[in-house]
Amino acid sequence: MRWVQGWSSERGAATALVVGVCAVVLGLGLGGVLVASGSQAGSTARHAADLGSLAGATVLMDRLRGVEEMAEPCAAAASVVAHNGAVQESCVIDGSVNITVRARVELSGPLRRIPGLSAVTGAARAGPATEREQLR
Repeated sequence: MRWVQGWSSERGAATALVVGVCAVVLGLGLGGVLVASGSQAGSTARHAADLGSLAGATVLMDRLRGVEEMAEPCAAAASVVAHNGAVQESCVIDGSVNITVRARVELSGPLRRIPGLSAVTGAARAGPATEREQLR
């Protein structure tokens, strides 16, 4: 068996290189999963707030039409928000038919451990369009 003088010091270098590349790929994959998880939670919060505000606005509009409704607008909004996987943080009725709902979704897993990132929120307003919105 013949040894080449320069190659004996390189023995095992490919193993270290492969382990390093695998660690980088695994880290990037894990980072992607965390970003996707946070994005999904934010989307859930926004959609829950949107649907909740529509439910509350529907109750407000029914009242204007004289339809007797058992639920309060904010209670109807809270129910819809909860059914969509979020918690209602606030509900503000502005005027006779405008309602703004803010919803929160708690993060789970490793994202929860990041300071300031225990939850994501979403807000939505339902009601007639303002003059500014009609001009768009």
